[in-house]
Amino acid sequence: MKNTAQEHFEKEPPHTAIKHRLFKSVYDSCISISSSFNNKTKEKRQFVYLDLYAGCGKFNDENLGSPLIALNSSKTQLENPSNNINKINMILSEQNAENAKCLFKNVQEYIDNNNLSNNVVSTVLTESWENCTEQFKQGLNNSDWGMIFADPFSVELKLPDLKSLIDNNSKLKDILILINTNAHERVLGRTDEESLSKIADYFGIEIKMLRLLKRQVQDVEQLNNAVVIRRLISRTFKDIDKDFVINVAITRTKEGALENADRFYLCLLTSSVGVANAFLDTYSNLLNEKIQQNNNGQLSLFDSNTDFTHFELTQKIKDISSNKTMSLLKLFTKLYNDFYSWKDASPNEIPTSKNIKTAINNLVEQNYLKILCTGDNKAKYMTADGKKLKSNAFQKKQNLREIFLQN
Repeated sequence: MKNTAQEHFEKEPPHTAIKHRLFKSVYDSCISISSSFNNKTKEKRQFVYLDLYAGCGKFNDENLGSPLIALNSSKTQLENPSNNINKINMILSEQNAENAKCLFKNVQEYIDNNNLSNNVVSTVLTESWENCTEQFKQGLNNSDWGMIFADPFSVELKLPDLKSLIDNNSKLKDILILINTNAHERVLGRTDEESLSKIADYFGIEIKMLRLLKRQVQDVEQLNNAVVIRRLISRTFKDIDKDFVINVAITRTKEGALENADRFYLCLLTSSVGVANAFLDTYSNLLNEKIQQNNNGQLSLFDSNTDFTHFELTQKIKDISSNKTMSLLKLFTKLYNDFYSWKDASPNEIPTSKNIKTAINNLVEQNYLKILCTGDNKAKYMTADGKKLKSNAFQKKQNLREIFLQN
């Protein structure tokens, strides 16, 4: 990572604002669900937030970075009358000493100014996170609930090290990772051993295997390095202890404006349908805003028509469910385990609960799918005529387990 304070003090670029909106959607839903999920007794819970590349906390233009966005969301949660979070433990790693000093000042000022000292404990570590694993593991062990955020500058992260950390009691903790696919593709385009070693170390793969995958993709399938990176991401997280792995592309800022390109992936690892849906809802809204900006402030009728059959999403559901009977949970897992493009995806194709519900009900109406519900579940999850799923069918993972689709 570049050790320059300027990196964290500059004006917030438009693509960083996009990243932070997606980050906030995950943090907000994560801490809210942590407070309420399976908590009929209203037990008081601790919540841990780990930020592996924390920066300074905010930009020169006063826009907030991830640590202060998390603090701001924590304050909102603590002020909620139904809140059951009584302690938030924030552990923030920033290896640049000057940045870490600014971070400590910004975080402490926010805590003091908002009277959060009784509920929020923050620790700023002036060290690379790899050298702070004991502190991070202790924080994870002391709380069942929480979130981990990794936002490295380029390709210096080693995913095997991160997996080792999150495998440590992280079942009820959500993980959001920024993967700089543009940098990976650029480095992967070289042939020297040192460059390939960076990619191999990042993904935890031997160089000879990396060369083989690169050759297979380029020679056999006539595809490009972007496909290699996507396959490496899938390979890395295929055995992670999470129900859902979701990758959405975001763009970069060039000459002050957003490009229409897939330059980064935000990878969300979660077992919560609520967290996943909040993330994807925000992404869909961002794509709607992109369309609006490209159409002089107007959404097209095609994208705003609520009766529109979501063709690509519908086709994916057809492909996944072909000649099968499967639970909604299995369908969600398959739909989430894909890569969604900033450049090419329509907001209607993003697998939000609303979009999936519309697509399934369209397929049922077309007699392509049948919904299998019995007894109380049918009355609970389906409309009175028994032909469509209601919104509550998609609200909890347990609900998804109790509903089946038959092709």
